[in-house]
Amino acid sequence: MVTDNSLLTVAGPYQIFTDFPYACGEDVLHQTNKLVNDFENNIITTMSKPKSKYICKECGYSSTQFLGKCPNCMSWDTFEQVTSTKKGTTKKTSETFSFQLNSNSQEKRISLGLSEVDRVFGGGVVMGSVNLIGGEPGIGKSTLMLEVACAYSKKGHKSLYISGEESPDQVTMRANRIDSVGELMEFAFEVDLETIFQLSDDNKPDVLFIDSIQILSLEEGIPGSPSVVREATRRIVEYSKSKNITTFIIGHVTKEGTIAGPKTLEHLVDAVSYLNGDKYSTLRILSGTKNRFGATNEVGLMEMTEKGLVKADHHKLISTNENPGVAVTAVSMGNRPLALEVQALLSPTYYPTPKRVVTGCSLSRTLMIMAVLEKRCGLPIGKLDAFINIVGGISSEEPSLDLPIAIAIASSFIEKSVPEGVAFIGEVGLTGEIRPVTNLGQRIKELANIGYKTMIIPKQKISGLELEKFETVNATSVKEVLSLVWPRQGRPSYESQSD
Repeated sequence: MVTDNSLLTVAGPYQIFTDFPYACGEDVLHQTNKLVNDFENNIITTMSKPKSKYICKECGYSSTQFLGKCPNCMSWDTFEQVTSTKKGTTKKTSETFSFQLNSNSQEKRISLGLSEVDRVFGGGVVMGSVNLIGGEPGIGKSTLMLEVACAYSKKGHKSLYISGEESPDQVTMRANRIDSVGELMEFAFEVDLETIFQLSDDNKPDVLFIDSIQILSLEEGIPGSPSVVREATRRIVEYSKSKNITTFIIGHVTKEGTIAGPKTLEHLVDAVSYLNGDKYSTLRILSGTKNRFGATNEVGLMEMTEKGLVKADHHKLISTNENPGVAVTAVSMGNRPLALEVQALLSPTYYPTPKRVVTGCSLSRTLMIMAVLEKRCGLPIGKLDAFINIVGGISSEEPSLDLPIAIAIASSFIEKSVPEGVAFIGEVGLTGEIRPVTNLGQRIKELANIGYKTMIIPKQKISGLELEKFETVNATSVKEVLSLVWPRQGRPSYESQSD
């Protein structure tokens, strides 16, 4: 028998196992060899130790050690510890499908009967798609989704509405108020994602609504953190595609106007839409920024009423009063034209630097237009305060707004209103020329439908429009337009007016 204990302290299990029979005798040689073979074949298993990492709550950056400041988003004290145990995974099998490029398969779309929503989604919502709806708090996202759920119910499709922010009684009270209650609508209050999947498996809905993605919780992480939002969305997409369930996800937006969470959130889903509008206005605009099954240049115009969101009468954006500083135009929002009213007010300044306040349009283009009016048209407006506004809470940065903004500013300066029934369309260049715009024919038709008889437009070819039915005037410069609108009108200085 060997009495030297150094053999038992040799580092490494293999050396211990091989020296073990010499220390204890030849009678255990068979058992020792079996242990050595089992170890070499990785049959001996041990419990994996929990691994910890630190994740930034703001951007999802991960680190193996705690950091006071995130090197990715530069936020302080945002790291939280996440512990996970490595588990064995089960290998999944997938089924493959063959397809032909010229196959007769068609998209299974469901027209909801909500004209503005159908327009944004390309004529209807594709079955089995995952759609993300974003918007500011209180803009009407939940109200819109209740109306969509009710529309599905009327079409004979069962829907499950999951709310993590409102109780079923509160959701039901709102649904009754806006008359959006259907027999095939189910409600539940839940924030745990796995429980939501279990509820969906039990109810077997055709459409699933989740309000909202930022409130969902997983086993790991804090609800609302980028990592949890991204993982929850990934699981929802995987679940919806495997069950062929149409899913609508409501998401909150940041102060920049984008959906809160990582940008990959928008890449995971099939369609992304934003519900926008001025909080002091009843007009709401539903616009699509991504759609795998249709165009993204469509917008829906709705109005918030006591009975919910209804199709808006956008002709109400145009007033009938004739006041100085007002000009009417038509812009393209998606594939539809929209008539807008531009207002301008010039007043003497009491500060060393005049104010420039712009609402609903581009500030940089407005400053350029004012420079063109002063340089090319001789209007001394540089030392006056200027306030420009697009009526109705509509925002547009189209270049075609240049000419109506210029006319509104000139009208306010000379205190003369625009003649009745005259509208303006055109982009203004730095030399004062009027440049062509897109979709001019649709804009002219829109203005004619609301009673405008004369349109001052750029010189360009218009396809698909019988111009003899409309009174159009081609102009090449802003100075020419001013002479057409106010013939023989002088351009007095502001000092002579104030005297």
